[in-house]
Amino acid sequence: MGEFMKTCIEMLAKLQNSFCPLVFPRSRILYLHAEGGALASIPACSRRRNREIPRGVGRLPNAVIYHVARGWIILVDIAKCNGPVDSHRRAELKTLFTSLNRPLVFVTAFRDQCEFARFQAVLSWGTSAWISTVPEHLIIFDGQQLMGPSLYERQRVRSSRMCISPLMRNP
Repeated sequence: MGEFMKTCIEMLAKLQNSFCPLVFPRSRILYLHAEGGALASIPACSRRRNREIPRGVGRLPNAVIYHVARGWIILVDIAKCNGPVDSHRRAELKTLFTSLNRPLVFVTAFRDQCEFARFQAVLSWGTSAWISTVPEHLIIFDGQQLMGPSLYERQRVRSSRMCISPLMRNP
């Protein structure tokens, strides 16, 4: 196994063991993927939700996580593997996952602060950055939203859902 692949798998393990429990507790990993095409791991409880992940349409992120309590889909790209979530990548992921009709959270995962410093200038507004050496912190590039989907993303999903009042349902 090459050094590149080893780094990707190491970061996937950190996402699973540190990122999810510390930053997004009560979340489920739907998909973990290393650049070589190998699926790193899918927990058994998430296999049925894995059907929702679009395939064969574009380049998937390294991790797809479902936040159970808030209904968010968290899309994580590892900077070393897929590159950072810049404006082009953010638009690509939005298009790829729009059919899920859930708020999307975009995160770029970095191995350390040096790697983050190299890519910081290209990170898209409305995304977040996570550095594995300080796993309890999340850097958010959005002035109006503390954590979660950007304001635009929340409004898009809210307007696309149809609300049915209990009075309008058929008995």
